[in-house]
Amino acid sequence: MSRSSIARVLALALAGSLALCVGGGCKDDSSSAPKPAPSAAASGDLAIRSGSGVGLTFSYPEAYQLVVSTANPEANQIAISSDKLPGVLTIRLNTVDPTGALDLEQLAESSRVTMDPSGTIERTSMKVGTQAYPARSVHSTSLGLLPETDVLAVVPIGGRNYLITLHAANEDVGKAARMFAVVLGSLKPG
Repeated sequence: MSRSSIARVLALALAGSLALCVGGGCKDDSSSAPKPAPSAAASGDLAIRSGSGVGLTFSYPEAYQLVVSTANPEANQIAISSDKLPGVLTIRLNTVDPTGALDLEQLAESSRVTMDPSGTIERTSMKVGTQAYPARSVHSTSLGLLPETDVLAVVPIGGRNYLITLHAANEDVGKAARMFAVVLGSLKPG
């Protein structure tokens, strides 16, 4: 993972934890999930694994790693990323109030301020399964060098509200889109 991606994941984790924590004392002790065996299913030349976490099941490309963080009793998350391929996808769940409303505008603004106060936000949508959800694209410049985009959406699945964030350097958005599509197209309650 590039230095910029590592910094971005850390900052997103912090911003997400702050946004989803209720009250003080939030702690995030991430733990790596065991790697599941690859499935026989493949999308073209893309080998696919099955994964689960935060009350969801999904598929993801074998070349990516899945990290499930459940140590924080107030906000759990999964992250899917790769050391060699672009794109980071995170899904966060407020475990104190999983059905509670999440304010997309506030979450996008928090991300913008945390990542790059001079960044911009624009309205967009995110397709999960067969449905499009309102989303916000947060455009920023990481460490003052690399133009990047985060797309955030609040998505209800199985009666719970999840914050889904897609992250990629602008030059890698097209390359990361394949991973994003595999995961988003397969999300189910589980």
